[in-house]
Amino acid sequence: LEFRRVLFRSVQRSASGDVYYWKDKGEIDLLTYENNSVTRAIQVMHEGVGNQDVMKRECAALHEAHENFPQAQLVLVIGDMNDVAPALKDPLIEHIPLWHFLLG
Repeated sequence: LEFRRVLFRSVQRSASGDVYYWKDKGEIDLLTYENNSVTRAIQVMHEGVGNQDVMKRECAALHEAHENFPQAQLVLVIGDMNDVAPALKDPLIEHIPLWHFLLG
């Protein structure tokens, strides 16, 4: 929970618009809304990074967001990128380590 709170504050400070949580079938931790449209869908993943089922669930939520907000950049922020198998990475989703995301 603290992990998501830190990311929320970071996104809130850097976004020029609003930041929201979004839920449909899946859920997205952070949506940035600028100039009357969703610009980024950000999913936060700290635990279960090496678990294929968890990774599929997180990516499925981002794909669902993409169906609703096709212009949005899809971002998966990961606590430890070393745990992510290359085969689990999705080409439509930008995978960013936490430290890199927080640095901007």
